[in-house]
Amino acid sequence: MITKNRQKRIAPITVDAVSNLCHLAEIGKISSGLFHDLLNPLTSLTLCIEHLTNEDKKVYNPMLKEIKESSLRMSEFVNLMKNYIDCNEEKRLFRVDKEINKIIKLMSYKAYHNNVSIIFCQKDNLKICGSPFKFQQIMLNLVSNAIDSYENDHFSNKKVVIETFKYKNKIVMNIRDFGCGMTQEIQKKLFKPMFSTKKDGHGLGLHNVAMTIKKEFNGKISATSEPNKGSLFSVEIES
Repeated sequence: MITKNRQKRIAPITVDAVSNLCHLAEIGKISSGLFHDLLNPLTSLTLCIEHLTNEDKKVYNPMLKEIKESSLRMSEFVNLMKNYIDCNEEKRLFRVDKEINKIIKLMSYKAYHNNVSIIFCQKDNLKICGSPFKFQQIMLNLVSNAIDSYENDHFSNKKVVIETFKYKNKIVMNIRDFGCGMTQEIQKKLFKPMFSTKKDGHGLGLHNVAMTIKKEFNGKISATSEPNKGSLFSVEIES
């Protein structure tokens, strides 16, 4: 029989283990689009190189410009993936908008594949002290879920809206979709462990998000939703 003291000792270990599992799961999801994101700029590079032998400078110069831009896009994407996979949990002061823009880029393939637009509305220049990696995990999960809400093709307004602003002494981040939504019954179970509405869901994502927000940032998460009208996830962190 597990005593209360042992439960307290096990709890942080369990949270960390779940966090690592979710991290690996998200890497698998992201990497599925990695080759697609690299292939487009690589194809562009190849075509440009083929035209470099053309002596017409009007063609030559634009090709060099396209090569440079394609290389920069590839470099940026690979670096984003590398930093996420490296899992650096060092705590420091970081800019909220900078980390959110990284997540938007990582989610660009999934959003494009599902014909979903991601809109980022930043009202204040916000900074948080903590692990940027943990913050990325939180936002990645919430944005990914918002995109998944449009799995059925009958939705016409396919967009995910991210809002960040300061309210009193709190930093607020809202992630809104206009997809399938949830019933009241589902909302009550949303942040419980092992609960998932997806057929292939592991039931760890949102529970882990809530635990990470509380443990790492002394914050909280809430959700409001209506079937077929969408959902709003709101994260509050003390500034």
